Amino acid sequence: HTRYIGDWSSDVCSSDLECLEHCPGTVGLADLAEGDHARRVPFGSTRRTTLGSLEHTLTGHDYLDQSAYERDTDRIFHRGWFVAGRGERLAPGNRDVVEVAGESVLLTRDRAGTLHAFANVCRHRGAQLCSGHSDSTQGSLMCPYHQWTYSLDGQLVATPRLEPGEVDRAEFPLLRHHVREWEGFVFVCVADEAPDFDEWLATDGAALLGLTRFGFGRLREIGRAHV
Repeated sequence: HTRYIGDWSSDVCSSDLECLEHCPGTVGLADLAEGDHARRVPFGSTRRTTLGSLEHTLTGHDYLDQSAYERDTDRIFHRGWFVAGRGERLAPGNRDVVEVAGESVLLTRDRAGTLHAFANVCRHRGAQLCSGHSDSTQGSLMCPYHQWTYSLDGQLVATPRLEPGEVDRAEFPLLRHHVREWEGFVFVCVADEAPDFDEWLATDGAALLGLTRFGFGRLREIGRAHV
């Protein structure tokens, strides 16, 4: 495991100081110049480490500050591709819900086998359409508020309580998100204009390319265990 002597700040956690005093083999306090910033060191390390040789890490403020979270959401999570699960969980007629940094995303697979991703809100009053995974094989889903009904490809097909012609259904499909399947995984992007998936995979998602040797595209989920 890893122990930390403080974070990227001028304070050193007292509990970690105690660890350093009582755990043989850890980096000694003499390695920390008085008044310098403490940095992360591996627990159990016998290597004498100087502060200048360690890399900068995020501060505690970066993990807790709301404005930092909002910047990360806007610049990373809401602009790139996000792994949403395994494709085999969505048989024709099924639907599922995932959250992408605060955005509720509805995944459906229509009866023809095509995968779709939408904002999980009804176009009428903005009510949530689905709350989670469903093994339904129906070809439509209905809003629990006023029963507006959509096909699994997002088209509005029924508007109870409204007079014929009162609303043009073609103008109110579900709001669509970008979706791709790769090696059996489902990826979604909630940006208005998604980056090219293959280009994203070669850069931001490059670490995933090394997994292709395991043949994840041939694997199938047969069950889940909750621990």
